[in-house]
Amino acid sequence: MKNYENYKEIADYTIAIKMDPSDGNAYLKRGIAYVEIGVFDLAISDFNQALRLDQNFENAYVNRGNAYGSLGAYDLAISDFIKAIKLDPNFKLAYDNLAAVYLTRGNRYADKGDVGKAIADYSEAINIYPNDTKAYINRGLAYFITDDCDKAIEDFSEAISLDPDQATAYLNRGNAFVSKEDYDKAIADYSKAIKIDPNDTNAYINRAYAFMGKGDDDKAIADCSRALKIDPHNESAKKNLIIAQQLKGYWFDLAI
Repeated sequence: MKNYENYKEIADYTIAIKMDPSDGNAYLKRGIAYVEIGVFDLAISDFNQALRLDQNFENAYVNRGNAYGSLGAYDLAISDFIKAIKLDPNFKLAYDNLAAVYLTRGNRYADKGDVGKAIADYSEAINIYPNDTKAYINRGLAYFITDDCDKAIEDFSEAISLDPDQATAYLNRGNAFVSKEDYDKAIADYSKAIKIDPNDTNAYINRAYAFMGKGDDDKAIADCSRALKIDPHNESAKKNLIIAQQLKGYWFDLAI
């Protein structure tokens, strides 16, 4: 039904444009309808025409930016959102979309291993919206990849202060504490993550690793066993259970 309505809108605005080729709003509306059905090239063409008719048409910049973002043309999307903000410094949607595209581009950089650019984009998103927990968590992960555990902990801590029920932030901060061999703080964070999400196998497995770091093999065995009750096929839990049992002094004959 939605696609039918979009196609009808396209037809209606096409008629309106033929009747008045100077109607920039009709180009804008038709472009939005094209976006709704995923025809981004025609949408961008319509937004371009709307901007030729009125170069200060901030809604056209925002919608063209959305279309560019959908195509992965993040630089062009960012440029359009910034232009819209310059025209209207109170344009909340433009700020929302600008922060979102920085976050998305940051994720793409992180996926490619370009961690420096990822951190820069996450920082831009945070500058726009300092209360964005996802941006702090993602930047924290990027810092963690670069072995900057202190900055990672700062970002995960900020995310937790913004959202105390953010299990992912506790889990990742725990990982950073493990890297610093601060096992007590790591165990505390994994325990908080488990309290929030009792079915998080990673939190049990990672807490088991931290317990092993402290030499508390019994608790490590218990955590690996809990993880396997949740996911009996979890290979990481199986491997860590064997390691913990061996550290405890249990030995197993290897099958030949």
